[in-house]
Amino acid sequence: MIPRLYIEKEFFELLDKFEMDNNKFSIDKRIESKNQLIEILVSSQININLLESDFKKIVKKSSTYDSENWFEHILMKAWKNNNLIFEILNLSNAFQIFLLNKKKEEVDSIINDENLVCQGIDYDFQNPVSPRSKASILVNNEMYGIESVSHRCRNVIIIEPYIFAPKGSSNLVPKIPNVIKFLKTLYMDNVNVSRHISIFYHRNSEPRADVIEKKMNDIKKGLGGGDFLKISAFGHEDNLFEGNRHVITDYSIMDLQHPFDRNNSSISINFLYDKNILQSFERVRTILEIGMKNYKELKTDSFGEQKVKFEDVLENKLFHKEKSNDSE
Repeated sequence: MIPRLYIEKEFFELLDKFEMDNNKFSIDKRIESKNQLIEILVSSQININLLESDFKKIVKKSSTYDSENWFEHILMKAWKNNNLIFEILNLSNAFQIFLLNKKKEEVDSIINDENLVCQGIDYDFQNPVSPRSKASILVNNEMYGIESVSHRCRNVIIIEPYIFAPKGSSNLVPKIPNVIKFLKTLYMDNVNVSRHISIFYHRNSEPRADVIEKKMNDIKKGLGGGDFLKISAFGHEDNLFEGNRHVITDYSIMDLQHPFDRNNSSISINFLYDKNILQSFERVRTILEIGMKNYKELKTDSFGEQKVKFEDVLENKLFHKEKSNDSE
């Protein structure tokens, strides 16, 4: 999982034509948004629908190319880092931001229909391309406050060791209804989009496969069901993630403190394309590799007589490898 961006040539003109206005507050916001966009451009794999023959013309003049021209500058930088892919638009690509030569109405339709981050040619830098990260969000046992982490995505990995465990003390509430509320804030109830939710839980927290399957079905029904939603789960060994709870989406990683069954829990959300992009993606890759390694080491669906694999969590697109450009 690496940062990747699909961009159309016309979008670069927004940077070339970037101008200040006279409102100081607006200037500050727009400069912050511009700086975030530049970090996204220089940190990401660049995917663009461009003829290689046209790009070779830029390469031929590489010693004299216009560094003030953002189109040439970013493509040359990506090419030198073996980070440039020529491909047509594919809106199904996971954890990818899209910067398109389309008007706001069409962009809004794409966002609503496809559950992704997208900006169009009307982008005015008044808001960031990626949502901003938040350090600490308090959530009660009815999930009040959870709207602060809301964003669109299509792939989610939940790492919560006791997500399927029976309700504990009388002070706690059942987890699954709150899990559904949480996933709805991520628009995982958009029944027209292909979505995948993968759950990693402690295998000793609930040994009965029928209980786990029922709770997985409850989540699916709560999100509208249908053929476009897949839910998978894996019961991992003790302390695999050092007891930490995380939610990873196409665009974020969240750190959780018992968010689904008690009052005054805390959630921090780091949007991967906000700041320190490469470090954020490296952290996510490390966590995913831990889960992937443990999953692959267990060659069957069961640990002893206990079923611990429900569907294939590795089919979640957050685990998929990215394309690479091996061309000269």
